Amino acid sequence: MHKLSTNPWFAMWAEPRKTFRMIVDTNPKKGFYVLAAITFFSDYLMSAGRYFASYSTQFFLTSLFMLILSPFLGALLFYIVGWVLKITGGWLNGHAPAVNLRAVVAWANLPRVIVLFLAFILLLFAPSFYFTPLVSGPVFLFIRFILFVTWIWQIVIFVVGISEVQRFSIGKAIGNYLLNLLVFFVFFMLVGFLVGAIRALF
Repeated sequence: MHKLSTNPWFAMWAEPRKTFRMIVDTNPKKGFYVLAAITFFSDYLMSAGRYFASYSTQFFLTSLFMLILSPFLGALLFYIVGWVLKITGGWLNGHAPAVNLRAVVAWANLPRVIVLFLAFILLLFAPSFYFTPLVSGPVFLFIRFILFVTWIWQIVIFVVGISEVQRFSIGKAIGNYLLNLLVFFVFFMLVGFLVGAIRALF
């Protein structure tokens, strides 16, 4: 076991491979629930403006409720994704422990801090834009650019994490990542098909 020599909250941005090795060798559960909360609550805040007209009691109460639930719902998401990642990694002869793969899923969502920060900025300084989101214009394009860059960096961290904990090449890690996406795509397609079939019957 290596000593935790650097702060992973900062090191992950510049040296994800080295940071993942440090995390899984010391404490794979480090930051798990904080990252779960950041992931779930940032997603909620970035979509809540579509469903509320303005600051209101309902908005604040719903946001508080989501904030309380976010560590648990985010953790549930991490467990599910980590479980599927272990299965698909096994198809490629990966043998990383489930706890290490959950650490990869959790820390790959570290860039969501930027999304959370952006949501707070909009809430505090541009509430009219937050509650009535535009679909064009420079502000819209800037936000989309930030979200795109964040998404790309999440994928980079995710793939590097898979590569490190599974001892895969980058190519094989990308394959593991894509297999994971494929499993979820097929699952949701089947669910959509079944829901449509049930509705058709009634």
